[in-house]
Amino acid sequence: MIKRYEIAKSLLFDNTDDTLFNKTFDIKLPHGSISFDDFANNNFEGLADVIGADNFNSIVKTAGFKTDGGFLNLYQGSDGLRLYYAKKGHHIFVFAFGEFQPQRYKVYLEGVWELQ
Repeated sequence: MIKRYEIAKSLLFDNTDDTLFNKTFDIKLPHGSISFDDFANNNFEGLADVIGADNFNSIVKTAGFKTDGGFLNLYQGSDGLRLYYAKKGHHIFVFAFGEFQPQRYKVYLEGVWELQ
């Protein structure tokens, strides 16, 4: 069950890919920082298997995430970028990440949810 959430949309990275893959993002929560590797391999759609369908649907609803309308129904965040997640303790961090222009990558923090 979702205990509380914060929709904290913020641009964390906007640059070329040569620095992104070793980047650590400082997030003001008990867990301190999250590295690129913490979320890059965690597609948002797989989060339902980790936290359950009810919690997943609650996150989708509170953030207003929409799918791309394609046959895979991939969720999108800021700038139409694909969503990913990191789970640290009882916190779920959702990120929008992808190539925005050729060789230009962006990472947004879309929100943070705390599970009971």
